Amino acid sequence: MNILDVYHGTKGDNILQIIKDGAFRPDEKGELYFVQHELGEAFQHGADEGRMACYVLRARVEVPLTATIEQLQTPGALHTLRVKTALPLSGEVTEMYIRKSGSSDLRVVKGSDEIAKTLKR
Repeated sequence: MNILDVYHGTKGDNILQIIKDGAFRPDEKGELYFVQHELGEAFQHGADEGRMACYVLRARVEVPLTATIEQLQTPGALHTLRVKTALPLSGEVTEMYIRKSGSSDLRVVKGSDEIAKTLKR
């Protein structure tokens, strides 16, 4: 089992589902994307028009040995990790970073309970 400390940009409702399930679910291709080193590289994937903000999670993710992990560069993210797996990855969300639309200010929320409360408001 590999344990990764990663960033993941996604919409608020997806964050609530990740916290509820305790897992990150791969897309229809069996892929999940994370950023390993630079928080800012993940914001482009966390745009949530309904909440008028961008969200990035920091999480500790368990990757089974049956999954493959590739390091690659994607547009805007030089330190991308692509995990290929057919199964959800267990994970613990430890922090959430919020950047409101039109602002450069960054808000940090720690702990899954506080993150869920913030998103349900």
